[in-house]
Amino acid sequence: MKTVALAVAGGRGTRMGGGIPKQFLRLGKLPVLVHALLVFQRSRRISQVVLVVPKGFGGRAEALVGRHRLGKVVRVVMGGAERQDSVLLGLRAISQDADVVLIHDAARPGVTRNLVEGSIRRLLRKREGVLVAIPVADTLKRVEKGMVISTLDRSVLWRAQTPQVFPYPAILEAYERAEREGFRATDDAAIYQWAGGRVSIFPGEARNLKVTTPEDLKMASLMLSKRKRI
Repeated sequence: MKTVALAVAGGRGTRMGGGIPKQFLRLGKLPVLVHALLVFQRSRRISQVVLVVPKGFGGRAEALVGRHRLGKVVRVVMGGAERQDSVLLGLRAISQDADVVLIHDAARPGVTRNLVEGSIRRLLRKREGVLVAIPVADTLKRVEKGMVISTLDRSVLWRAQTPQVFPYPAILEAYERAEREGFRATDDAAIYQWAGGRVSIFPGEARNLKVTTPEDLKMASLMLSKRKRI
């Protein structure tokens, strides 16, 4: 069973500010994206890694791969205008003999081997897509024009994270079809479901947060320091 990790780091990170995309900023002693790549490197269930980065940052990414001995990274691909475009470019770069693909936003440096290997095991057992997610804890309101319309039932609501895991041929076909038909979505599970696939939940972790703002970077640094002390 050949499982490829697709590390999506193709965004420019405009909400972070500065001239360097957030995935290349330092978090502790390492750039943000290297934290996730090291988890993939150490996982026995991951055979190869394809890394998607913004145009103009291929050389920087390849230098990081070499410096940190990330031998499982077999391709560095230039991303597209939006995340969906970057994922499709990454999927097309994966070897056609792959059985399973694990798609992960490299801006989530807190991913763990438990999430990686547990979600892959869930796919192999369920034979359907797997979404890492956590239950919503807050009370959610539906609002229109500044006015509360209703209160949503949080017991059926989950916050999607990555990794998200799929049979490789099926998710590639779903993405190709979405491009042909102009369907857009904000995550991989939505595209997979739109194309007819089923998706089950694997419990996520709070520390697997997405670094989007400077405050997120500070929180990720704090969580990383706590993880190292445990």
